[in-house]
Amino acid sequence: MGSHDKNLYAVDSGTGQEIWRFTTDGEVKASPLIAGDTIFIGSFDGQIYGLDSNTGMELWRFQTQNKVFSSLVPGDGVVYVGSDDGPIYALE
Repeated sequence: MGSHDKNLYAVDSGTGQEIWRFTTDGEVKASPLIAGDTIFIGSFDGQIYGLDSNTGMELWRFQTQNKVFSSLVPGDGVVYVGSDDGPIYALE
């Protein structure tokens, strides 16, 4: 992964082969959060994405007002994440 990569990759741990790739409009700097069958990622495009962990298909997205570069944190059915616009978002 390059220093300006806009992708999240799923890779087979045995073969190293790419299974799927999800591309955003901004860099992905933080670690993804996996909860059940959903992967949550934030991007420098200001979006928080929910992806299907098996296919990499986008399930939903939430727009913040600035870059998302912090990792997401789970808690009691809610995912918390900060954005460069100041607030901490709680997504159910």
